[in-house]
Amino acid sequence: MGKPIGSAMAVFSILMVSVLVHAADGVAGNGDGIKIEPVSFTILNPDNHQVIGRAQYKTEDRNGRILIWGENLYKNGEHDLEHDELAFGDSNTLPVLENFEHTFFNADGSKKLTATANPRSGEASCISYDSGQKHEVSKKLKFPSDAYAGAAAVVAMEKAFRDGQEHIAFHTFDCAPEPVLAAVTAERGDTDEYWASYPGPLIRVKLTAQLGWVGDLLGSLLPHRSAWFNPSRGWQYVGGKIQRYLATGPQVILVRDGSAQGEAVSDAR
Repeated sequence: MGKPIGSAMAVFSILMVSVLVHAADGVAGNGDGIKIEPVSFTILNPDNHQVIGRAQYKTEDRNGRILIWGENLYKNGEHDLEHDELAFGDSNTLPVLENFEHTFFNADGSKKLTATANPRSGEASCISYDSGQKHEVSKKLKFPSDAYAGAAAVVAMEKAFRDGQEHIAFHTFDCAPEPVLAAVTAERGDTDEYWASYPGPLIRVKLTAQLGWVGDLLGSLLPHRSAWFNPSRGWQYVGGKIQRYLATGPQVILVRDGSAQGEAVSDAR
């Protein structure tokens, strides 16, 4: 068995990134089949709100499929790379995850963690590296059509809320420490609220994970979480506090660029 390597839960990692708000809607109307749109975030220390890194994600529309590339760069030299592939049906359905890979690197460039999932084949793996030694746990899972991981889950939430849904229930893939799927419910607030890190009225979305036996492994590290979205801009994800990668790893705050970055955060639950 490998060492514990995954996020506290995938619902934490999905808050790390977002794609542009109309990624889903651009599929049907994109004449040339290619569309690249970058989104940037500032990464803050949750204790003193100092800038500790930056993140950038972009999407590419390839004739009905959305490819997502992301990179998170930290001032201490660590970085991580994410690559997701989604397929869209008609404009009234949510996207379907086809492939997911997220790799974390140490400051010296060596690999730290890797998580992969291929819902089409069911193959999933969680890999950690210790002093150059590779520890891998692989399983074959039965992925439902509403299974997401990483940025793909944010794409699904943005589209669901933009289409007028009050909540969305889905499954997330994670390593805890072996490959698992957990049920998550994301429920939007009823009224506009204000978050000190971003200007203007926003909507707080509350995420609750139903983890079963996984919760016994992660214990108190699995509180309910909140994410902040901007309904006036098509339900863009604008930030929140997230667990970085390990179940025992540090937390960070993400703030979408164009906001009051670096200011004290009064409520980033």
